[in-house]
Amino acid sequence: MLKEFEACPCVVRCYGSDTSIERGEEWYNLFLEYASGGSLFDRIRESGGSLPEDEARRYTKSVLAGLSYIHEKGYVHCDIKPHNILVVENGRETTAKIADFGLAMKPKEEKIKGVRGTPMYMALESIRREEYGPCADIWAVGCTVLEMVTGKEPWECGRHIEKAALLYRIASKQDVPEIPSWLSNEARDFLSKCLVRSRSQVKVDCQYAVRPSLCFRCQERIYGNYSR
Repeated sequence: MLKEFEACPCVVRCYGSDTSIERGEEWYNLFLEYASGGSLFDRIRESGGSLPEDEARRYTKSVLAGLSYIHEKGYVHCDIKPHNILVVENGRETTAKIADFGLAMKPKEEKIKGVRGTPMYMALESIRREEYGPCADIWAVGCTVLEMVTGKEPWECGRHIEKAALLYRIASKQDVPEIPSWLSNEARDFLSKCLVRSRSQVKVDCQYAVRPSLCFRCQERIYGNYSR
């Protein structure tokens, strides 16, 4: 699958694969691009709890550019989160690259089997096993951006909350992750367009990412043929 995305600079590169036998078991190994900056999750923790908006903005643009390419190929990533976004440093430039396509799928060609994703970042349709589309990734982007700028997980939960309880809250209640009032207008506007429960109201266009002047702003356009 990664071979299909090798032309995109915002998706981690795969240089080949091999199999090995370890402790009597066969392992499939991928040779991936080295991410000297670790994951976005690491970057958030190392920063002391949160990232400045301008840094979060740069990473968000890279992620949306990568998702735009992935979606154009007909795929949905299904597990966007800080842990699956790698930070690649090249001199003075730092790029966020999407990784871990273990749950990725082509919604129009594959049958949905089970719940896909990480509960803390999952969209409503992911939990309900409804039709998948790019909107599920956009919700996860909103959750990821929220974690970048606040240093906290998108849903406020107790340490020992059951996974089932969180899934129920997302699927059955009308809640959305809280967007702090102290964020810039652009950041709040962006997040409000990602974190909507009605998929027909999702208005984040991944193509905005290639226009630096837009910052966190979103084009007022429903996302293609996947809205409903």
